[in-house]
Amino acid sequence: MNTYKSTRYAKFLLNYHFIWIPKYRKHILDNPKIKQLTLDTINELADTHKFEVLATEIMPDHIHLFISALPKYSPSKLMNIIKGTTWRENIKALSRVEY
Repeated sequence: MNTYKSTRYAKFLLNYHFIWIPKYRKHILDNPKIKQLTLDTINELADTHKFEVLATEIMPDHIHLFISALPKYSPSKLMNIIKGTTWRENIKALSRVEY
């Protein structure tokens, strides 16, 4: 977990702890289907974009995500990818989600 990683030009250890909250702190993450789909989507994104999910905790009104990523992704770009994709996948799977 705390081992340095290397690329051709850099040696790094970048761990990020993200917390994100649904609009108005609605308890949409109580739904087991949404919760599981969110976890699955995050794990698929980790494989696609080559970041490692170190810990995930989904609470009824927020999500904690601890990841280790490559230096080519800024923290804001990582959250843009993760939040945008998980939301799109949830909307596709469920015909309508009220937040």
